[in-house]
This record gives sequence, C-alpha cells and structure tokens, in this order.
Amino acid sequence: MQPDRPEPAPPVRHLLARLAAVMQVPVLAACVALFVIQWDNQMDHAREEMRTTTSAIAAKLRERFAAIERRMDKLAAEVPPGDDPQALAEFHAKASRVARELEVEVIVLVRPDGQQVVNTRVPFGSPLPHSPEGMLKAVRTGRPAVSDLAVAPVAKVHAAGLSVPVIRDGHIAYGLNAGLEHTNFRRLLDTVALPEGWSACIADTRRTVVAHRGGGRERPVGQAYPHVQPGTDTAGDHGPFDVEEGGSPAQVFSRVSASTGWSSHVTVPHSVLYAPLRHAAAELALALAVVFLLSMWGATRVARRIAQSVERLGEMARSFPAPAGVHLPARSFREADEVASALADSACKLAESGDALRRSEQRLQTILQTASSAIIVTDEAHQVVVFNAAAEAIFGHCAQDMLGRCASELFAPRTWARLTQTCRAGREGATENKPIPCVGTRAGGAHFPAEMLFSSFIDSDDSSYCTLIVRDVTQRVRDQRDLRAARDELRRVNENFQRTLLKEMDSQLAAIARELHDAVASSLAGVALVAAGAKVATVDRPRVVDMLEKIQQQVQQAAQKVRQVSRGLMPAGEEAGALVPALERLATEMSATGGIDVSFLSRGMFGDVPATTSGHVYRIAQEAIANALRHGGATRVRVTLAGTGGAYRLVVADDGMGCDLARQAGSASGIGLRSIRARAAAIDGKAVLRGAPGRGCRVGVCWPAATRP
Repeated sequence: MQPDRPEPAPPVRHLLARLAAVMQVPVLAACVALFVIQWDNQMDHAREEMRTTTSAIAAKLRERFAAIERRMDKLAAEVPPGDDPQALAEFHAKASRVARELEVEVIVLVRPDGQQVVNTRVPFGSPLPHSPEGMLKAVRTGRPAVSDLAVAPVAKVHAAGLSVPVIRDGHIAYGLNAGLEHTNFRRLLDTVALPEGWSACIADTRRTVVAHRGGGRERPVGQAYPHVQPGTDTAGDHGPFDVEEGGSPAQVFSRVSASTGWSSHVTVPHSVLYAPLRHAAAELALALAVVFLLSMWGATRVARRIAQSVERLGEMARSFPAPAGVHLPARSFREADEVASALADSACKLAESGDALRRSEQRLQTILQTASSAIIVTDEAHQVVVFNAAAEAIFGHCAQDMLGRCASELFAPRTWARLTQTCRAGREGATENKPIPCVGTRAGGAHFPAEMLFSSFIDSDDSSYCTLIVRDVTQRVRDQRDLRAARDELRRVNENFQRTLLKEMDSQLAAIARELHDAVASSLAGVALVAAGAKVATVDRPRVVDMLEKIQQQVQQAAQKVRQVSRGLMPAGEEAGALVPALERLATEMSATGGIDVSFLSRGMFGDVPATTSGHVYRIAQEAIANALRHGGATRVRVTLAGTGGAYRLVVADDGMGCDLARQAGSASGIGLRSIRARAAAIDGKAVLRGAPGRGCRVGVCWPAATRP
C-alpha cells in the first residue's frame, strides 16, 4: 500500500513574492511616520518664521516711532513762547528741515483747542485748519502719544503720527505732531523680507489698516482689518489662527505692541503653507513605489535561480543509479527533518535580529533628524561624522557636504579654540554638563549667538568621539535686547516724570512763598502800622493804648511767622548763589530747634549754582538731616559742600546708630531715600548712600557744574 502523498506546496516564486510584499509594510509605516514628523517640523518652522516676521515688523515700527519721538522732544524745546510772527516763521523753517531729516510728510504745531499754528506743508502765514481730535492725544494726556489713522485736513490723505506735548510754565501750551502718510508705513513694510505668497499688514489701535503688502492684492488703507480674533487686544504674540483670505483658507499671526497698541499681522495661504509638504509626500510616494518594484523584481530573480538550482539537483540525482539493497530507515529521515527545522529556526531568529537592528538604527536616525537642536558628532581629528537636519537648518550647510570636513568651519575662532580645549578635557573626563555660550558661523559667514552642550564617548574600537548639541539663541538675544530697551525706555519716562513732578512742585511752593511774603506779610505789616497810628491817636486812653499795643505785637509776630514759612517753602531763594547761605541757615535752625549739633563747611565757589539746583540740594540736605534725627538717633551731623573740577559734591554724615539700606528701601523711610535719588537725578547727579548698623550713615550727592535748570 502506497503512503498518502502530501499536497503540493505553492511555487517558490509565489512564496517569495508574498514575502517581499509583506516586508514592505514596515517600510510603508516608516514612510508614513517620517511624513508626519516632517509635517510637524514644517508647521513649527512656518509658525516660527511667521512670528519672526511679525516681530521684525513690530521692531522696525517701534524704532521708527522712537527715533521720531527723540527728535520731536528736542524740537519741542525750541518752540518759541508767545505768538511772535517772526519767531514762529523761524520755527516753521526749522520744523521743515526736521521733517525732511525725519522723512515725515508734515510737522504741525497745534494749540490745545485744536487750532494749528504752524504747518510745514503750507507756507507760513496761510490760513490753517483745526487738527482732528485723534491727533491731540499728547495735548490731552501730557505725554508722547501715537495717533491712529485719520484723514489729514490739509493733504486730504490717510495719515497717522506721533505727537509730543510742549510744556510752558507748568502747563501744556502746544502739541507738536509729526504726520506720516500711509505710504510712509508702506515703505517700512518694503524693508521686511517676505517669502513668496505671504502678506503683511500694519494696523492701529482701532485695527484699521495703515499699510499692507503682498498677497497678490493690496488691502485698502483705512478699512477695518478683517482677521481680528477674540482675545487679541492684549500686548504680545497671538496665533496662528485659521481665517478666510480672498475666499481661500489661510493662517494669520499677529503681534500687538505694548507701547503703542498698534499691531502687525502676517497672513500665509494654506496653498503656500502646505506646498513643501505636498512635494515631500510626492517624493516619498515615488521612493516607496521604486522600493516596492525593486523588491518584487528581486524576489522574481531569486525564485528563478532557486528553480534552476532545483532542476540541476534533480538532473544530477537522476544521473546516479540507485544502489541495490540500500535502504534508509525512517529514523534517519526524522533526524534530517529535525536538523532542517533547527536550521530554519536559526535562520528565522537571525532574520529577526537583523530586523530589530535595522529598526533600532531607524529609530536612532529618526531621533537625530527630528531633534530641534543641532546634533554634531566629530571624531578625534574633529571631522564631522554626524550632522542632523536641525544642524542643516541652523548652520546652512548640507549634511553630505559637511561629513568628513573639519567642524571648525561651524564656529567662530575663539569659540573653536575653547571647544578644542573642552574636547581635550572631555577625553580626560573633566567636563561639566551645562550649556556653554558660543558663537556659530553660518554657511554665508554670518555669526550668530548659540548655546552648546558637550559630551564625549569612546566607541567599541577605542575611538574617541565628541557630541555637540547646539541651539540657536538669536531670538532669545533679540528678545533680551528688546526687554532691555523697554526697561531703559521705562526708566527714562520715570525719570522725566519725576523731574517734571519735582519741578512743578517746587514751582508751586515758590508761588505760595511769594504770595505769603508779598501779600500776606505785607498786609500784616500794614495792620501793624495802622495799630501803631491808632495807638498814637488814643494816647489819652490808656486801656485802648494797651490793647492796641498787644494787637501790634501779635500782628508783628504773625508777620514774622509768615516770613519764616515763606522762607521754608523757598529756602534757596529764586536767584543763583543762594545755596551756601541757605545751608548755613538750615544748620543753624536745626541746631537751635532739633536738639542736634549740625555743622556746615563749604569749600569752593558756588555763586553760579542755579536757583533750581540750589533748591534740590537744600531739600536733599534737609531730608538727610531729618532721617538722621528721626531714624538714626544721631547727636551730631556734619554737612560739607565742595566744588572742584567742574563738579559739586554735598556730603551729609551723622554719628547715629546707622541703618540697613536694603531694609529701609522697602519701609516708610525708603520714601525719603527715593526722594533723595529723584532730586539728584533731576540735577543730572548721582546719590550714594552708605551706612551700617552702629557706624552712622553717610549721604553723598555729586552733580556737574553745567546742570540744566
């Protein structure tokens, strides 16, 4: 009886074709994963570029307004007082020159009621209209302000501007406005690099379009910007948001200025935003198709060769006659099957190990190529062996071009010298795992600030390698520079405010002192004279004479007190050269009434010290003595005034219990210290306070001889 024959196996070429098809599944999954990663990277890059572009527009707009404000502040100081036609004509000519210098279309001098006094666009003496209310912000608020877009009354075109107040005798006399037409802002947008298909827009605080560029069509000036999103009124970056631009989907990114309230917007259509991704998808699909076709072709060739080999083996077997009487037992066949199965299992495990190794390598390459920081690996000769995609984007070099080249091309000379020392120390195990500031070099030779992490490792063949992780910090440096500029601007505004406040306060005190001295004291003196005359007229009535004598004495005492109050309100007087007598009088009065020994010593000539400066110095000395009496428990205070080498110096030193300046800066006494510093800044000087518990306090103020009044 013949044994059952097994069913015939499918042809080998079919098995290999199926195996080749199944092996494409991991390749397809890897391609899809790479496409998703590339999609995310492209979107992150596009958003970062949109944010960078809006920041560049906002920075140029801020610099433009800041330059105009600085020049307009200087011009405001030259506005003539009164309405002298000759002086106004000269100011008209000067303002015209400044307008050409600043590249603005017009400079207007306007009264608080809106009536224009000088307009550089028309000849001097011509009838002038009223300015719109939106251009009178500086007159209304008393500080520099940016006006929104409006129709200029003379040129009849859309214009915006920046205005500064002109302060005379403590009140706002005029507003000085620099007008910029919308074409001026359009030229500013032309200086910003925009990628193909992008559009940019500048809008004022009402989100009215001031200037527009790109996108295939110009957005009309003066219309409302259509893509304002809820919650984007606060200062800072907003977006990106999906919008409809011309009937097509797009993304918009906005930045609102903290100083002006104006906003800059960048719009990118989806067709432009996703174009690189479509190209990448097409290239990936083409590569996948080529790999699939090559795999099928290879499987077919392998199947053909296997078939040919089997055919040859069959022919060779048929050519040898079977020996008579030879019989192989079934056990031999079973052992052969077991050996074949073991060999097949080993082959499968080897194939699985190879697949796992390939997957690990793919994961490593994916991590390297998707990292946001540049990853560079160099060998002992400092030649590049790994250069990921982020390194290509940051340095501008192609990875294929950099492999095998020296890494010194990527860094500035000083950075490279430091890096070689770090590499040498790293091989010896003396490195610190913290960011190192460095300067990188792009492909075009431009330098940029960066941070770098360094590590070293030794391969299995005892070869030493260095890994450099580099991050571009250009935007961080730019943001820090903008923050410092904003802090400087805030400090300047605060100093101007304190100087103006002190000046106005001293002016009001001087006015009150003059009124007390000239009006009240004179009236009391007149009453005393009347009482003296009445006393003479009633000499025969003793009781009336006594009463008039008391009235005269009380009136004279009241007049003396009024004069003392007047002198206290304006201790340094209104004429130059009164500083030394005022400080001598302060020392005498404090010694007599304060229960403290105050001495005064002066060295130098002080006849040319202005009255305003003298008032500030007097108040500083008065506050320092009061602090020594109230908080220091001092019994002796020494006031020294010296003038040498074009500078003056006031020093107030006491022998009290001393003070902790850091603690006093946040307490009630810290108000006095801030007042001292503010008055020192008002005379272009600097206040230095030194003190320690148990060793007294010392207040020093130094100011230049040519201090502005």
